[in-house]
Order: sequence, then structure tokens, then C-alpha cells
Amino acid sequence: MNTALSVLALGLLVASVCCVAGGCAPSATERFKGNPLFDPDFVPICVGGQNVSRAHIYHDAGINLYHSIDDVSLTPASATDQKPSAEILKVLSDLGMYAIVDQATWFAFRDNPTIVAWTCPVDEPDNKGDDGRPMPLEEFLAVSKKFRKADPGRPYVVCFGQGVTNDGFGGRGIERSEYPKYLAAVDFIDYDFYPIANFKWGRGLPKADPSDMELLRKDGQWHLDMVGQGVSRLRHWTDNQKPVLVWIETSHNHNPDPTRIATPAQTNCEVWDAMVHGARGVGYFSHDFTVPREVGQSWTLARNKPMLAQLKKTNAKLMKLARVIAAPLASEPAQATCEGGGQVVYSTKQVDGATAVLSVNVFAEPARSTLWVVGLRKGTNVEVLEEGRTLEAAADGRFVDEFGPYQEHVYRIRG
Repeated sequence: MNTALSVLALGLLVASVCCVAGGCAPSATERFKGNPLFDPDFVPICVGGQNVSRAHIYHDAGINLYHSIDDVSLTPASATDQKPSAEILKVLSDLGMYAIVDQATWFAFRDNPTIVAWTCPVDEPDNKGDDGRPMPLEEFLAVSKKFRKADPGRPYVVCFGQGVTNDGFGGRGIERSEYPKYLAAVDFIDYDFYPIANFKWGRGLPKADPSDMELLRKDGQWHLDMVGQGVSRLRHWTDNQKPVLVWIETSHNHNPDPTRIATPAQTNCEVWDAMVHGARGVGYFSHDFTVPREVGQSWTLARNKPMLAQLKKTNAKLMKLARVIAAPLASEPAQATCEGGGQVVYSTKQVDGATAVLSVNVFAEPARSTLWVVGLRKGTNVEVLEEGRTLEAAADGRFVDEFGPYQEHVYRIRG
């Protein structure tokens, strides 16, 4: 695993997109200052493709953003479809929620502050479509230019597929070198990878012992950190100038195997792994395509009470630590030294004159971990945020803590 991570780190360095001579263009954060998506006291936490009739359920779970609104069309084709309206947006605004929607459908409501961004009408343009080809770069750039020109005051959001992080994914339709060209036309990047429900085993990925393979593939222990590794790639491909939101699994997706669904603990782990790698926000994918649309294919999350209970805790912690989440990484993600079967990844940020350390155990086994922080002095107090406890640095540059399976900790070190 260490060798694989080293190779990945080298690949990320080589793939980095550097600023052109003469200086960098303004970052997305600078260009869209005042937009909630770029507010350092706000963490974008969204749900996708949902009807606003369930907005109160998601709001109660700490979700603050709709990424597309279900059953809305300029030309409704059935009795369940609606035309876009101010009343639909008011349901969200009354709850203090925002919306990212398709510009073609909602452009007449562009003055409504509930709409904070426009989304690309083509989901995962890097994936092969029904014709076996991705969305051609020239077409993608033309569409993006049209939408950005129509409303330059709002960010343009595009979601890319699991090929971002899974090198062996057969559904990826573009070359690795082409991602920066697509990303250049995007203001706020989404990407999805669902290691429990929808992992497509790829060539060249590290393999466990054959006797453990089925267990590892089912419980996700071998793959969860790939969620965050995709964030790292997207950050490097854009010279860390554009925020990244990660779609996190909460359902079976397309998988009919009843055992292939993330547990609440695994979903929480994926969220914090994304944060360790520098994600700006998260989205929760709730569709279950193994059941018919008429029985609630799109809103399985709204019925999953254990998952909603976990998300309420996860999302509350994200919002309490919004300034930490919004801050840029001071160090790239690293693997902690661990005793036991766990694997802890962590990174650091500088926030309000203190060092924040984000960490998570991405395996299903507990771990006693040593985390290394530059400048930490022996005896210094290390505050464990939102847990009501403190640690003491065991020696210069390091401190030790215990991690349960899939558990996260966020630390603050002053001075």
C-alpha cells in the first residue's frame, strides 16, 4: 500500500497544472466572493435529484443545498412533473437552503438568490455515453462557454465520474491528460466515486490477498481512501484554484447485491477522507436504481433513518468546523504510522493562527496512530475538536491517538 501511495503522489506531482508565465488568473473563490458556495463559514452539503416535497427531511439532516430538483421541466411530460416556479424555490429558501440547477430550465429565475450555481446538462462528460464515446472536448467547451457567458456571476458546476480516481475504470472515455482541458471550463468541480456499491475493479490497483478479496471488496476497507485521492488529483490538475465537491454514497446505486451498500460509518468515513484531501463540500447520492421509479427509486436516503441520523451528526460537525474545511491545505495528505489493523490518513491546515489536523481511519480495524506535525513541540496540548478532550505531544513533531474503525478526529494546535 505504501508503494502504491508513493506512485500516486509522484503521478499527482507530474500531473499538476502550473500557472502560466505572467501570473495566475483570479481563483474561483476570488471571482465568486459573496456566493454562499464560497463563503468560509458555509460548507456546501447537498443532495441530488430530489423533489422539494422532501426538503424538510434533508434539512433536518443538516443538508443545505439541492443539486438539481426532480420532476421539473419546461415541458412536463406527466402529471407528476412540474414547471419551474418561484414557489418551488421558496420551499428551499424558507428552510435556508440553496439550489444548483440546470440553466436551460431555470434561466427565467436567474434573479432568484436561492439559485447559487448552474450545472452542466451532461452528467459525467468524461464517461462513455450510449454511443461508447465521451462528450467531445470541443462540444463540452462550447456548451460551457455558452452557459458561463449567459450568467458570469454564478459558478458553472460539472460532475465527473469515477475515472478521476480509478485508473482501471473501463467506462472512462477520455485520456488522463485531457482532464485539465475539461476542468479549465469549470468553476466548481463535482466528482463521484462509490467504492462500496459501484466500484469497478481496475487494472493496476493494489490487490489484497486472494483469500481476503471478497471481504475487502464488500466492506469497502480496501477502497475508501480512493475517494479522497480523487480530490487530490482534481486539486492538482487545477493548481488548487477551484473547489471540489465529492458525491458520497448512501444507497445501492445500480448494485442488486443487498450487501453492497455503505454503512453509516463508512459513509461518514468517505466524507472525512474527502476533507483530509482538501474537498470543499459533499453531496449525498441517494438513488437506488435496483427498485422501480414509482416506488421511490430517487429518494431512498429519505427513508433510511440510520443513515440520516449519521448524516445529521456528520453535517453538524462539518458546519461547526466550516473555517477549517474552507482553508487550503498546508500539507498534502499523508499516512500515519499505525499499530493494529487500521490505516489513518491525515493532513494539516493553518486556520486563525493555529494548526488544524484532519484525520480519519479508512479501514474497518482500530488503530493506535502516530501523527507527525511540523513544528510541534513535546508537551504541547493538542485539542481534539468537538470531542471535549486534549492530548499531549509525545515528542517533538508527533502525537499519538486512538482511532476506532472508520473514525475521524480533527485536532487544533495553538502556538
